[in-house]
Parts: sequence; C-alpha cells; structure tokens
Amino acid sequence: MQRTHPTLSQFNRTWEEYKKGFTDKGDFWIGNDRLHSFSTSRICANELLIRIKVAKENVTILAHYDHFFVDDQFNSYRLTLGMLEQNPLLPPVLDGMLFARNNNPLLPPVLDGMLFARNNVFTTWDHRTNRCAEHGGGWWSPPDNCADFALTASFKALNDYPGLHWVNTRISSVEMMLRPKLYVPPVRNFT
Repeated sequence: MQRTHPTLSQFNRTWEEYKKGFTDKGDFWIGNDRLHSFSTSRICANELLIRIKVAKENVTILAHYDHFFVDDQFNSYRLTLGMLEQNPLLPPVLDGMLFARNNNPLLPPVLDGMLFARNNVFTTWDHRTNRCAEHGGGWWSPPDNCADFALTASFKALNDYPGLHWVNTRISSVEMMLRPKLYVPPVRNFT
C-alpha cells in the first residue's frame, strides 16, 4: 500500500495523484481508488500491517490492525480502521511489543499511531486542506491537524514540526501493507 524512506521521494502530491497512485525511486502509494477497491472485495475483509523503522535506533515497530476499509471518492476516501491488535502467533511475552534486532522482549508496548486517522477523510494540499501544504503528504487527517500524525509527511523537522513520527517516536522509514483477514502466515520457529 505504501513504502516511504527518507530523502528518496516526496509525498506532497495532489488529490488526483493520491487517487491514482504513484511511485518514485522505490517508494510508492498504491492509490486511493485501489484501496477502496480492495476494501470492497466480497471475498473477505482486510487487515493493515505497518512496519516502522525507528530513527537513531536499531528497532522496528510492527503494528497490526484487525480491520481496514477505505470508502469511495465521493466520501473522500474516509478511513475505517479496526483496533491495534496483538499477534496471536507470537509468544505471549512478545505480544504488542517493539521488536529489536537483539530480540529484547522488554521494550515498551506499541502505541496506536493511527488513532487520529480513524474515521477521517483523506486530505491533500489541494483538497480539504488545512495544514497539508505546510508539512506535505496526503493523509486521513483530523480537521484541525493535517500532517502531525501523517505517515506520508516530510521526514525533515522544520520549525515547530518534529519530522515524521509514530506517536512520539521519530521514524526513518514506513511500510504499510494490506492482506486478507483470512491470511495464515507461515509458521516460524522463535527460538
């Protein structure tokens, strides 16, 4: 659905570009029309997986949402998002934790960085805008704050804008992935 790395691509695009999708230097946005099409599949519902690399640390955040639905263009691609869910295939001690390369399960729990995107319409700098042009990137934004929680915003900190972040953590890359809710991942050995 999305891949973003610092200094590679700019996500400060128009409504029409987000509608159709775009790619640049390995980064991409699949397109809001496609997201809506995937959402209305009659086969099964979708879930959202987000993989986030934390800036200045060797840590990856894995967030799993149990439901993902994007409405059509006439409803401004409003986002319906399920709860941040624990992964039942992980050992209980690791549920909802950050996963570091050193496999340290004593890190703090994953916080809900999509909290302010829930039930909001999609905005861009040229459509239903408020602060979108200021920090870049289209997103499902609350009416009073366009980019502070957008995973498509600029990586660069500027003035009062802290740069791209997940809750209060600076991040260096983001991948958002959709999969059918009935998907069964391969069994892995956690030893």
